[in-house]
Amino acid sequence: MLDLICIADTAFYRLSKSILIGPNTPKEEFTEGLLSEPDVNEGISIGYTCTWQDGDSPVYDTVLGTLIGDLFKRMAYEDQTIRPMAEYYTLGSLDTGGISKPHLWYPEMLSENVLKRLRDKGTEEGSWSEWSINT
Repeated sequence: MLDLICIADTAFYRLSKSILIGPNTPKEEFTEGLLSEPDVNEGISIGYTCTWQDGDSPVYDTVLGTLIGDLFKRMAYEDQTIRPMAEYYTLGSLDTGGISKPHLWYPEMLSENVLKRLRDKGTEEGSWSEWSINT
C-alpha cells in the first residue's frame, strides 16, 4: 500500500491510520464515526485522505505544500531534529487537511501483545509517540 500519491497541482493522497482501541478512543467515534455501527467497539481505521487544488486557493494552500508538510512529518518520526520544521508545516496552513472514506480493520490484525497493551492503556497523547492514536 502506497503511503502517498501526488499529482502536482491537482491532488495529493496520503495514507491515514488511526488506532481506535482502548480507553483513549475519542467519544465521537462511537456516536458519529466508524464505531457507531452496532456490535463494533474497536478497530483500526485506514484510508486515503485526498487534498486537491482549488483555483481560488491562496498561494500557501497548495497540493505541493501539503506534500512537503506530509513528507517532513513522516521523516520527523525517524529524525527528531526536523520535528520543529514538520510541526511548522503542519500548523502553518501548508497542510490543509482533506476528505477521506476510511475502512475499519479488525483489531485482531495486531499481535496479541500490542492488542492487550492498547486495550489496557490505550493510545498516548502527542504527535511523536509510537503509541499515538494517529500514525
